[in-house]
Amino acid sequence: MTNPYILIADDDLTTLKTTAWLLKAEGYAVTATRGGEALFEQLEQKVPDLLLLDVTVPLHGQGGGLADKAVPATNGTQPEPDGYETLARIKSDDRWRDVPVLMVSGASAEETAAASLRLGAADVVRKPVRVRELLARIQAQLRAQEALTRTRAALRVTEDALRRARDDNARLEVLALTDPLTQVLNRRALTQRLSAELDRARRYNSVVTLLMLDIDFFKDVNDAYGHLAGDAILQETASILTRAVRSVDIVARYGGEEFAVVLPETTESGAVAFAERLRERIAGQPFNNSGIRVTASIGVAAFPAPLVDTAEDLFARADAALYRAKADGRNRVRT
Repeated sequence: MTNPYILIADDDLTTLKTTAWLLKAEGYAVTATRGGEALFEQLEQKVPDLLLLDVTVPLHGQGGGLADKAVPATNGTQPEPDGYETLARIKSDDRWRDVPVLMVSGASAEETAAASLRLGAADVVRKPVRVRELLARIQAQLRAQEALTRTRAALRVTEDALRRARDDNARLEVLALTDPLTQVLNRRALTQRLSAELDRARRYNSVVTLLMLDIDFFKDVNDAYGHLAGDAILQETASILTRAVRSVDIVARYGGEEFAVVLPETTESGAVAFAERLRERIAGQPFNNSGIRVTASIGVAAFPAPLVDTAEDLFARADAALYRAKADGRNRVRT
């Protein structure tokens, strides 16, 4: 494990050297600067584990390292202390916001603490600095920062696990509602969606139409060409239906070679016209890239209608219409 890295900023060269020597003797990696732009250059080069910042450190100017000599103000007075502005700039930058800052000040402890803590300092040390107190405060902040880092890492792990769980649940939900062969909704999902559409139709005094579509003589196709060819026909039929409907419509595999299409806000006459187009498209489609052709019979039922109150009632009405289409010779649409 590398030694904690501490950056010291103090405009007093003697204090700067002494503090740097002390912390290096304690095993810390230390960089010392007299503030100004040199402080921010050091921050950009490497983010410290802790910053020891004197309240008198200037915000502007070039600053410098330990080899620099103190430069007095041209008017013979000391520069205006603005370590608070330096602190505020550090805490406003996302790169350094989480670095614990210990403010060092010879001013009133209460005054310094109030201003420093309000700006985001982790702690305040008052001059003259007592060595044991300074080391204890540094160690306490480093322990707290290490604990915070571990907590954040654990939180990230937890968040990643929750995100993966949500993604897995979403995938499982899709799988639970999707027919694995044709990738359209399955019968369970169809019943749920149709019930919801009937409720909406009741609320808004609208209509819903259901198409039940069955591929004619599908068993003969399986017997003649094999089940793989039959599966391909089911997949291509689902694709035809999906491409033909609107975004608000619902396509599902009802079971076997039977499909259902739900058409919200569509009258029975409009649904019959749509069903005829579907029937013609299926009849004219060479399936499985081998010239196999099939036809489909379609039953149409609408809601509201007498004795149709539930999704099961509507299924029964559409299934009866489908039976009539088959009884009348197949490749037909009936209501």
